[in-house]
Amino acid sequence: MAYRLTKPDREKLGMRFAEILLCRASASPGEMPELAYRKDWREAAAHERKKVVSEIAEEARGILLKSGYPKEQVEKATRHLIRY
Repeated sequence: MAYRLTKPDREKLGMRFAEILLCRASASPGEMPELAYRKDWREAAAHERKKVVSEIAEEARGILLKSGYPKEQVEKATRHLIRY
């Protein structure tokens, strides 16, 4: 069974990651204690973690853009994390 986040978890972690990006643009969702300390996260395969990191970063990007933050800055902070 693949590792996945529920929609509420993705939204909550996306919001938290958006807050972190405001302070440190080089942050990664995988570093968030809310995720890193979860047993299911640690046991997930690397490709599953990359997918979840991408989903969280995409959620955070949307939140920041809707909040009016400059698109260039938001894209620069999230581009390398989002898999298309």
